[in-house]
Amino acid sequence: MALHLPSTDPQPLAAGLYQTDAFHRQPLFAVGSKVVRSWTEAHALHGDARPDDVNPAYVAALISGNHSAEAAPYTRIRRLPRAHQVLVGRDGAVQASAYDPLAGGAAAMEPEALHQFLRQGLVDHVQQALGGHNGAIGCEHSSGLDSNAVLGALVHGLGVEPQRLHTLSQEGGGEGAPLQTFRPFHRLLPEQCHRFEPGDAEGEPGIDLRQQQLNVFGAPAQIGGNSQAVALLRQQGCTVLFSGFGGDQALSHNAANVPTDLVAQGRWAELVQWMGGGRRALKTGAGRALALASRSWAEQKVLRLTREFCHSDLLERSLTAEGRSWLGPFLKEQYPWEIDGYLAQHQSIRQRVLADWVAVRAEEETRLAAAHGMAKAFPLLDEGLIATLLQQDPALFGESAGRGRLLHRRAFAPFLPPFLRDNPTKDRDPEGGLEQWRRDLVIQQRDGLERSLTASADWHPGLSRHWDLPAIRQETERVLASADPTMKKVMGTSRSLGSMSQLSGWWQALEG
Repeated sequence: MALHLPSTDPQPLAAGLYQTDAFHRQPLFAVGSKVVRSWTEAHALHGDARPDDVNPAYVAALISGNHSAEAAPYTRIRRLPRAHQVLVGRDGAVQASAYDPLAGGAAAMEPEALHQFLRQGLVDHVQQALGGHNGAIGCEHSSGLDSNAVLGALVHGLGVEPQRLHTLSQEGGGEGAPLQTFRPFHRLLPEQCHRFEPGDAEGEPGIDLRQQQLNVFGAPAQIGGNSQAVALLRQQGCTVLFSGFGGDQALSHNAANVPTDLVAQGRWAELVQWMGGGRRALKTGAGRALALASRSWAEQKVLRLTREFCHSDLLERSLTAEGRSWLGPFLKEQYPWEIDGYLAQHQSIRQRVLADWVAVRAEEETRLAAAHGMAKAFPLLDEGLIATLLQQDPALFGESAGRGRLLHRRAFAPFLPPFLRDNPTKDRDPEGGLEQWRRDLVIQQRDGLERSLTASADWHPGLSRHWDLPAIRQETERVLASADPTMKKVMGTSRSLGSMSQLSGWWQALEG
């Protein structure tokens, strides 16, 4: 027995020159000597999957959270790399050569001209994504800048009739109150605004969710998206779903890296103004100068900050000898480009927006939407606009320390509720306060962890070849027995058990 992968009739590419993009919108796959454009075609060429077909590099990405845009779930499917020119030979040989997807942006501009350029670029991208979609339109909506800019581009930029729109929002964690004030600006009625909260807790994914992922992806997803939320919008008749994802990495960058550029360029007066005084400027300037002189020092400073991330290496520590032999070569340390404030501004944008996890999330959400009959659009992941950002003065990204996202706020001001035009922060006050919200979250996660521990009795026995299952359960029991477990411990352990549950379901499906 084996797992039947979601497949479509393959149409192998003829010999010629092709191109992949930066975000897997136009992926290519090689299976043997044939190259195809989609996962489902690659699955058809691969055939049914068995346990021996599983790619350890993909499993390593699943258990570590170090997402890979290169690894396919099965070894006989080879992903051709992103942002490459690909030559398919008549003999089936494939040659790939990298190109820079963020080269060729528009030259430096004055602020007002730049704002107009970016505004028109967003409208053009949204309009192109709307092509062929004449009915209901879905749009993810949060209280942040990015989703409001995209929603505003639809309503206030293109003049889309507001009654065509259906939004999807999470209202926990302080999101609800600002959303209530932003919706009238976008001319939305309550019946158009759909609330969908994540499950009660991380941890044990339900059997239906595991099966849905296998049906869509042919394997557990690395990130995956939310099938129920997508289905909710499809039920409203939506055929396209817009997302503001990708804005944080580029167009709405927080400008935390600007002081590095000011130091590197000797713009001392601007540094003092940016930091709000000479003492703060001196301290920040010294740190950025040291980082510019020693990249290794900067990386160690950044890595110290990751100690409080809600991540656990439980599944890496509990590998058996056979598991270490199988997965060890692919377990790579993940570097947190998202929080590295020591890079120059343009470097930060490039590293963040081209990170594997960005491409993985965009691709998986696109595949999930397609499985429900919808297109997915990410207008802020626009290579041309991002390339243009890399040609601009870094100081244009913010007003001062803690007052970033300025290009976004100025360029897309006509699309944003007034509150957001002058408010760059993403912080929101949860009902009952932040500490109460954290306590409630830990309780939710702990409840989920208890359920996951109980369900671990049904894990596929084949997992014991690669993991010390009793050790995983014992560490989970210690976390649950703690009188005051930290959010990091509870959430990290919960995610680890959730990954094991996914692997168990995958193993079961592969064996039929």
